[in-house]
Amino acid sequence: MVTGKDIAVETGYALSTVEKVLRGHAKKYKIKDNSSQKILDAARKMGYYKNEAAVITRTGVNRTIALFTATLEKMHAVYSKIISGVMAEAARNDYSVLMFSYWDDLEMQLRKLPGKRIKKLICLNDQKNEHNVLVKNFCKEHGIEVVFVSGGMACGDELTVATDDYNGVREAVKYLVQNGMKKIALITGDYYPERQRGAIDALAEAGLQNNEKFHIIHTRSMPYSLLQEKIGSMLDEEDIPDSFWCLTDDIAMMVMMQAHRRNLRVPEDLSIIGYGNAYPIIQYAVAPLTTVEQPFQTEGETAVKLLLGLETENAVRKDNIVYVKVNLIERESVKKK
Repeated sequence: MVTGKDIAVETGYALSTVEKVLRGHAKKYKIKDNSSQKILDAARKMGYYKNEAAVITRTGVNRTIALFTATLEKMHAVYSKIISGVMAEAARNDYSVLMFSYWDDLEMQLRKLPGKRIKKLICLNDQKNEHNVLVKNFCKEHGIEVVFVSGGMACGDELTVATDDYNGVREAVKYLVQNGMKKIALITGDYYPERQRGAIDALAEAGLQNNEKFHIIHTRSMPYSLLQEKIGSMLDEEDIPDSFWCLTDDIAMMVMMQAHRRNLRVPEDLSIIGYGNAYPIIQYAVAPLTTVEQPFQTEGETAVKLLLGLETENAVRKDNIVYVKVNLIERESVKKK
């Protein structure tokens, strides 16, 4: 088996330098790029690979992060982007990622961790509180560091990475106001309270009332067919909104469809803003959708950095929540003033 010593002899570099490069720490220790590349080229040519089992035996530390997420059939674009961020940041810091499903007997999956000497865990919040409590209690019992990744809300008192929904929605509604909108309809959800609070506060700051007849609150038990009916009924009234802020991009697309059925033009007759920017298809609508982009990959990267004690950029911590900044993406679904 090829060792670091063999590579040091072959390249002429000190063993300590070779080990730092092989562990992925070249930039941390300011090793020159050409030196690092020479060592890596020699390692590949000589057939070197890291013996992870030996490292774990020697140090008692497994450089593996457990990632708990949905099963593949339940996974959607949001999860895949967060996972991409986790995988990329872990690799940059010489960590592996081992994925588990919290739908496949969560307690049994958790009990695999101590035997593998895994001490770091990221859990993508599925908004089932019993899952979060089980993960939290197990990690506390076994000395495992855990970070939750959530859609804008805390997971109890645990360290959580979330997008800054409150300020993201405030900026979206302010953008409508700045472009002359005065009858702004809101489609909020009781499962995203910070988005609802941000929208209502933005109206108040602009001196506008939250008109109940222009406010639909979606609940998890409300089927999308009923939500579409409510949107259609609002647009059938004599007095209709001049704009919509929508809880998610798919709901914004529903509004656009209902407007089209009533010969209402977007944005000439009705302006619409969504939230998420998770699905590329929204930029190819007849009126490409203006929305607030949630940086899901950055959420995943930030969760890894928190576990490893690294500095986090574009994020602000408040109590136990680390908020990742969001961005307004201007397209063509809002009528400009």
